[in-house]
Amino acid sequence: TFLGWAYSFQGRLDEAIASFRTTLRLAPGYAGAHAWIGDALLWKGEAQASPFLFWHAASRPSGAPVE
Repeated sequence: TFLGWAYSFQGRLDEAIASFRTTLRLAPGYAGAHAWIGDALLWKGEAQASPFLFWHAASRPSGAPVE
C-alpha cells in the first residue's frame, strides 16, 4: 500500500489503484486499502465507486475483515 500511496501522490492513479487492488487480494480485510482505493478513484473522477469503498472501510473496527 505504500507503493499505492507513492503512485497516488505522483498522480499515477491507475497504478495506485492497481497496487491497492493487489493489496486487497492479499489482505481483503485491510480497511485502509479500501479507503485509499476510494481516494484514488475519487481523485480520478470515478466518484460513483468511492462511497461504497469508504463505507466498507469506515464500517469495520480496526483489523476486522471487509467483505
